[in-house]
Amino acid sequence: MDLKRLRTFVAVADLGTVSKAALRLRISQSALSRQISDLEHECGFKLFDRIGRRLFLTTRGEQLLGDCRGVLGQIGSLGERIELLKRGDSGSSSARHTKTGHVTLLKRGDSGSSAMVVGGMTSEKHTKTGHVTLMK
Repeated sequence: MDLKRLRTFVAVADLGTVSKAALRLRISQSALSRQISDLEHECGFKLFDRIGRRLFLTTRGEQLLGDCRGVLGQIGSLGERIELLKRGDSGSSSARHTKTGHVTLLKRGDSGSSAMVVGGMTSEKHTKTGHVTLMK
């Protein structure tokens, strides 16, 4: 499975057209169409129904979309973790992107405190005391 194809698939699913997805990904429309075709061939089923210039997810495409978002989110979290390790920070960091917004969980070094950001809401958790504070 090629991550570039998964990113392309998610972009087309989100935007609904090859032209908009190609602009967002900064690739040609023909290259984007080829990536989608290759992914469909690799999966063994159609991901989109083409109606005019619009692309609509098939039932199988809808099911695969959630999995692709999860994989890409995990890859993003792994990249962030690698950057922390490069800097010598032994704390943990993870991020997950959802349809409704962005969730980030950060742990600061050995202090035992962490912070979580969900859209515009922030949650600070102090693990040594068990105290949780929500701030908007």
